[in-house]
Amino acid sequence: MSSHTVSDYLLGRLAELGADTIFGVPGDYTLQLLDHIVDHGQVSWTGCTNELNAGYAADGYARIRGIGALCTTFGVGELSAINAIAGSYAEYVPVVHLVGAPASGVQAAQRVVHHSLGDGIFSHFLDMHVPVTCARAVLTPATAAAEIDRVLCAVRDQHLPGYLLLPADLAEAPCPPPAEPLPAPAPITDTATLEAFTDAARRLLATARSPQDLGLLAGLLVHRLTATAQLNAVLAAGPVPHASTLWAKSVVDENAPGFAGMYAGAISDPPAKAAIEDARVLILAGVQITDLNSGFFTQRVDRPHTIELAAASASVGAATFAPLALPDALATLATLVAGLPPAAGGPAPPALRPASSQSPAARPRSAHRRSVPRPPRSPPRP
Repeated sequence: MSSHTVSDYLLGRLAELGADTIFGVPGDYTLQLLDHIVDHGQVSWTGCTNELNAGYAADGYARIRGIGALCTTFGVGELSAINAIAGSYAEYVPVVHLVGAPASGVQAAQRVVHHSLGDGIFSHFLDMHVPVTCARAVLTPATAAAEIDRVLCAVRDQHLPGYLLLPADLAEAPCPPPAEPLPAPAPITDTATLEAFTDAARRLLATARSPQDLGLLAGLLVHRLTATAQLNAVLAAGPVPHASTLWAKSVVDENAPGFAGMYAGAISDPPAKAAIEDARVLILAGVQITDLNSGFFTQRVDRPHTIELAAASASVGAATFAPLALPDALATLATLVAGLPPAAGGPAPPALRPASSQSPAARPRSAHRRSVPRPPRSPPRP
């Protein structure tokens, strides 16, 4: 047996990305891989009561560490965990699902074995993972290293789950150690696109008299796409009145003076409703408009006066700019907001604005105060 195997290669690459714990439940098709996990110096094993729990544990780990890993056996194990994988996909959580499968020869001979559907076809469960993973691979001796790298890079760069099927006999197959680190993520943002977005955003932001005339609604993609620092820079440049969606609980400092609460359309508390719906220019940062986030689609968003930032695109009014990564768009907005003139009399909260029949460009739509008292301390994020 070679001193370096496919299992060692896989575990080394996971450790390189920061996944130093693998959650799961042992199964007979994963035992050889598990031996290597136990012996590995950088990756450890955490056994769980069942595969679904392991999937949720890997999901929670990935939200904190940036990537998680889950190991299950073929068929019965991976299907137990697929609900957790689907949840990770829905919320942009990078989890690598390692599945130990029957030996390559067994699959080639189409043997009827346990944990299968009894028809000699071994691709059923991989096919079930297609809608809930960004990349998949069935490892072979000739392609193992390249396919491991491809899937892990996709998980890292797209912040979505990936799937690796490892036949039992392949775990001990020889595989040279990697000659170099995984390639750095390819840049998403196009330079010309960023310049065009900057010009459009600058013109729209100029319609605001000061940063206090802006509003910002923060969504969960800010956290998932590692753009929290850039978001905080936008908020600090104003300061900008802001709120967060239900899904993005605690993505911003809820004790900050500009925080108005949670926004969910018509069911929002008045301070949060005013901060978002009365803004002369509204920034939607990584927000996914769903029934629950929007108060069952009762949100009031004036698109001509809105800058919306998605994962890889942005819009200013009706104009869309792509490809443009969310962190890059937020960093640009931080610079633009910092260039706005301060509110008259300094950064103190503006006075109560009366309702008015001014033109839509003037933008006030209610008599709510734009800056609000600090809300009570929120409970910690689960």
